[in-house]
Parts: sequence; C-alpha cells; structure tokens
Amino acid sequence: MDSDRIERAAPEDFPPYGNLSSLFVQAIASGKPGEWAGIDFAVFLERIANLYAAVLWPNWGPGGWQDGSAKNRMGLITAADYAILQDYQQPGNMVLDQIVDSPAGQPPYARTHHDLFADEDVTKFGKPFGSQLNDTYNAGLSFTMVTKVGQAYSQGLGTKVGGSVLKLKEWSQRPRPYQMAKLFGFGIRNEQALNGNSPALFCGHCLQGLLAGAAALTLVTPGSPAELALLQNMVDMGDRRVFAGVHYPSDNIASWLLALTMAPAVYTDPAMRGKIWQAIQMGEVYDSVKGGGRKGAYGPALDALIKAATGDLDWMAFRQPSQESRPATAGQNPS
Repeated sequence: MDSDRIERAAPEDFPPYGNLSSLFVQAIASGKPGEWAGIDFAVFLERIANLYAAVLWPNWGPGGWQDGSAKNRMGLITAADYAILQDYQQPGNMVLDQIVDSPAGQPPYARTHHDLFADEDVTKFGKPFGSQLNDTYNAGLSFTMVTKVGQAYSQGLGTKVGGSVLKLKEWSQRPRPYQMAKLFGFGIRNEQALNGNSPALFCGHCLQGLLAGAAALTLVTPGSPAELALLQNMVDMGDRRVFAGVHYPSDNIASWLLALTMAPAVYTDPAMRGKIWQAIQMGEVYDSVKGGGRKGAYGPALDALIKAATGDLDWMAFRQPSQESRPATAGQNPS
C-alpha cells in the first residue's frame, strides 16, 4: 500500500458517495428517536455535523467539501484507516474469519465474526442480537430472557436510534472503503453487504449496536457474565463491519462519538453513557485506532471521544453552518 500517496491526497481526490436511495430519504424525514428528550433534533444534527467537520471528516455541500479542520486531513485519516484494514485482512489470518471471543467464557457454539456479520446484515432486529448472547457470547440467559433482550434491542432501534444517522450520512458523503481502494490501487476484501448502500460515515450498525443494545442492559445484573457478554456484543456489531471491509475504522469513531452525545437525550439513567463507553473500550477497533502511532490521524477525534464519555465535550459550541455552506439536504443533488 502506498501510504504516502494516500496521505498526500487532496480533498478533490475524494468524490462524494452520491444520492441516497428513496427509502433512506423517506427515513430521514422521521429520523428523530422516539424517546428523544434533548434540544431541537435538527439543531443537534447540525451541531454534530460541524463537530465532525472539525475533528474527523468534512461535510459535502454546494461547491464540494466544506471548510473545516478535517478537510485538510482526509488523506491522513484514510491512510491510517487502510493500514488498519490491511492488518485485519492478513492472508491466512483474517480477523473476520476468527472465532468470536467472549469475556463470559467459552461459548457453546464456535461461530466466526463472518457468521455474525452475515446474520446482522440480513436483519437488524431483535432475534439475532438476543440469541447471539447465549450461542456465541456465553451469556447463560434463559430462553425467556433471550426473548426479552431481543425485544428491548428491537424497540431501541426506534426509541433510542431512529433514523438519526441517515441525515449525517447524507452530509458526510464519504465513499466506502472499497470505492476509494479502487482509486488508490489498494487491494481490499469487502463482503457483500445488503445494508451497505449509503455513505460510509457513519456506521449505522455500530450506532445501533451501542444505543439500541444498551436498552437491554437493565435486564441483566451489573458486572455479571451476562452483562459482559452484552457489552461485548454491542461493540462487536460495529467492529464486524470494519473487519468485513464495509466501513473504515474512523466510521466507527464517528458512531461512538454520536452514541455518547445522544445517550443523555434518550436514556434517563446518566450511568448509561458510561456503560456505552465501557463497551466501546472492549472493542478491537478501539484498540487499533488508539495505538500503533496513529494519534496524528485520529488524535482530534479521540480527544473529542474521551470528552464525550466524561460529559466534558461542549458540542453545542459548534454552531450551525451558514446558508451558503450548509450541506445538501434530502432530494438535492450532492454535486
């Protein structure tokens, strides 16, 4: 991989992903989570979009990539992302093909991350999430509790997550890893993803695993093997999308940051944000982005992430864009 070439890439070397499907455009219109209790949701999304433009990835709008600190770091971040993807896809040692490891002990069924990626890609609803806890993560839950966990997750998709990520995806317009790999001449294995036809940033599975998965935490005993299994599954859902080459590692950073900023507005228990942060730190992608000398690429985003986890991030300071630089909205041609 020619890392230097990717690091030197200019903003104009990165094309926008393109228009969202009509189904996604319709979902944007009803994107607010059902239990949202924060500030006006449209204002929240605009402030968050500007936060990301400062620390991770610029927004796309009239005239191209909009100004922001991250605009001049697109190549640096992408090169770091590809280096991690390359580590995950070593011939003969593909992380996606490895057996899932659980902090609750040896699971009854040896299933790979690829097996679970396929399950989660087909459906994002409760059955796989609940049954995986016993079959793959050794949670030791009763059949009734597995059903309740699945139901809590399924309900959380609407009440805790909604279509929030879709508007941000539309603004970010980041092309998928396999698309840019072709332009940069970088070989990458990417799995067929039925739910991968939208801009890369943010990772929807990652956000859903954390925010919707957290809805099931009240059903398990704190500190128990079942809770550890649940936390691991919450973060692994997003990590598997990176292992599969469907998302960049930094897409998950974006979703972690979004989950931590949304948590106080969808959960009344202030401790829930800490649980989500605990889950994030249990993930393999988190270990990858914070190590290996990658602080230069991800530093601003990781600093914001830690502040979000402790409640010290003043995301309201990132004001709305002016009308001239506002990202394209649903139905507009992003070019």
